[in-house]
Amino acid sequence: MSAAVAAGVGLLAGFVVGLVFFAALLWTTDRLVVSERPGVLLVSSTLVRMAVAGLAFVVIAQMGAAGLVAALVGFVAARVVVVRRSGAALDRAAVHRGVARRAAAIDRDGGG
Repeated sequence: MSAAVAAGVGLLAGFVVGLVFFAALLWTTDRLVVSERPGVLLVSSTLVRMAVAGLAFVVIAQMGAAGLVAALVGFVAARVVVVRRSGAALDRAAVHRGVARRAAAIDRDGGG
């Protein structure tokens, strides 16, 4: 496999692995607040995410250095995408909470 093909495949594979990894991290952090056993959730999620990502990088490393470096770039790019998308969602949720809080204060104070 040529270095260019390995880099392309590695970039795509790293991006997919990163999306799965960081989406699972986001899912975990959302569930920690409501979990009855947050410690178990945190440890098990971390172990599964690390195992999947580690196994994927071991497989990708078989393609050579170009594929592995490209996979790491893809992984970091996926982190940026997930953080930006989740940040936008958090901003919308904060705005919604702020509007709801102001509406409740208006109702409580009798209109203003």
